[in-house]
Amino acid sequence: MSTSHRLQINAAFLMLMGGGAAVADAVGHFFNRGPLAAAMFRAPLAISSFEAHLLALLFGIVLWTGAQRPDRRRLHVLSATIHVILGGSNLLFFEPAFGSLDMRGFGVVITACHFAFVLVQTLAALQLSRSAAEVSVRPAQ
Repeated sequence: MSTSHRLQINAAFLMLMGGGAAVADAVGHFFNRGPLAAAMFRAPLAISSFEAHLLALLFGIVLWTGAQRPDRRRLHVLSATIHVILGGSNLLFFEPAFGSLDMRGFGVVITACHFAFVLVQTLAALQLSRSAAEVSVRPAQ
């Protein structure tokens, strides 16, 4: 699989999960409905979760639009960094976030996905770095 496709899969994940979670945040906050209602209904800090999920959506759009660029290495590094932050935040706040909503199973799966993307995107960035190094040391013909 090309590094471009790996970036697109990552982008689709961020757009789908970020966008879906932002909708769940808003529906839970304003209408007391959905999987996040228990934590979000009229909660003043629901804005933090809503913003974070919309930022994940936005990062997904940025990664998707950049996936076909020839200079993707920086996007793979950005992507790995995004997932370190998201997965690390999940670990740091796991019990208050997922435990309080009785969503531990989902929390484990989504956190594992974040760290899988860290690995995949780091390997893609290294692959592109090696390719660039090989091209630069070849003698001119």
